Amino acid sequence: MYRLPALVLFLLFQIGLMVLGIKVNPILMVGIPLLLIILLWLLNNPGISLLFLALTGIIKGFLEAISPVFEIIDYTLLFTIIIWIGLFRLYIVGKAKIPNWCQSILISYILFCTFLLFSGFYSPSSNYGWQKVFRFIVFNTTMFITPLIIINNIGDSKRILLWFRNILVVIVVIMTGYILYYLAISSGISLLIRVSILGANPITVGSFLGIGAGMIVILINRSTYKHWILYVPLLSILIVAIIATGSRGPLLSFLFGVLLFGILFENVNQKRLLLFFLFSVISLVIALLVLPENLTGRYLNYTTGDLVIQREGVKRLSTIAMRLQYWELSISEWLRNIKTILVGVGSGGFSSFYILRDYKFYPHNMFIEVLLEMGLIGLSILILFWYKIARILFYIKKIESISIISAMWVVAAIIRFLGAQFSGDISGNRVAWMLAAIAIASVYNEVKNNEQFA
Repeated sequence: MYRLPALVLFLLFQIGLMVLGIKVNPILMVGIPLLLIILLWLLNNPGISLLFLALTGIIKGFLEAISPVFEIIDYTLLFTIIIWIGLFRLYIVGKAKIPNWCQSILISYILFCTFLLFSGFYSPSSNYGWQKVFRFIVFNTTMFITPLIIINNIGDSKRILLWFRNILVVIVVIMTGYILYYLAISSGISLLIRVSILGANPITVGSFLGIGAGMIVILINRSTYKHWILYVPLLSILIVAIIATGSRGPLLSFLFGVLLFGILFENVNQKRLLLFFLFSVISLVIALLVLPENLTGRYLNYTTGDLVIQREGVKRLSTIAMRLQYWELSISEWLRNIKTILVGVGSGGFSSFYILRDYKFYPHNMFIEVLLEMGLIGLSILILFWYKIARILFYIKKIESISIISAMWVVAAIIRFLGAQFSGDISGNRVAWMLAAIAIASVYNEVKNNEQFA
């Protein structure tokens, strides 16, 4: 009964693909059906959709390289919709619910979102301020809540980790190719090079490479000596790749993230882990000395700085000096009066201190940003939220050792959290919320299985 209409629709779809392929790009004749298959796959795998949402910048560059038609799609919104449809499907079959153990964390998160929404009403940057509010409430919430729903045991955490590893391998392979290419032609290039992938922000690529390097250090620490022949060179490649992005924040976050994890959380081979931290530092120094100056110039010579538009006009500042200036300016403006001290200047208000008053501009530090724009009240809620996250993570101390799976997620969360203190605003650093949620869900389920969680 339904075969004929279905056949007609299928034929019309095929004809449409042929016409589109002839008029736009032949690749679309294969690409669109493939994307439809991927779409159905993502709807049934919210965890993988979540990773794709975290990598929208790189994915967008890949698809736009295939055809300009993909430029019109908002991939952040698309993956968010896919995730919520997937979660709704899980809810229909009775597999999606908010666990009881994380309800206090969610309450503090909701309080923060509520106050962020309130801060939009007195923002001096109405465009960027409200954009920031809605992007955080929609996208950050999606990335934070999803892991808490879909990770119900250590196996769920492992599956997401395997896909995360696969994505990192692809990024490393592409970055290695780019680096080798630039090394081959470096003699003919006098300008500073920041290597990236398909037009993605180098900081974003560097952040994921830093996370990957941290995970490799954990892998080395937990592995036997015979595996080091593979892992140690891979760690060196990742360090070179981070340097090639020209992003200092991800590099520092990787180093200090591994160090903090080793001191605070690692109960197995702690001395060995600290040894590999030193190995990473030595590898970094050697790479900076050996690589061409057009790849390392941003690390070795940061005094020339960048051009920045301010109220006083155009100035040249180093990015390190700029960060310090941003933080100093934020604190001085926060102390302006009792209102700003309590509730801040409003969401996105930092941008109002510059000529482009409603432009996306921020202090490049999560806590200073919230202190300025949401005052002591907003900062107190944010600190409460991260305190509850840390409290779950410190339950690691209740068992002799957590699995390598949870350890890798925890070090990833620490590295990305530290990265949020040097770059991006709270809505742009949504990966930090995602990794924190994955880490606490993985740790909770593992410690719960040891029947020692209190």
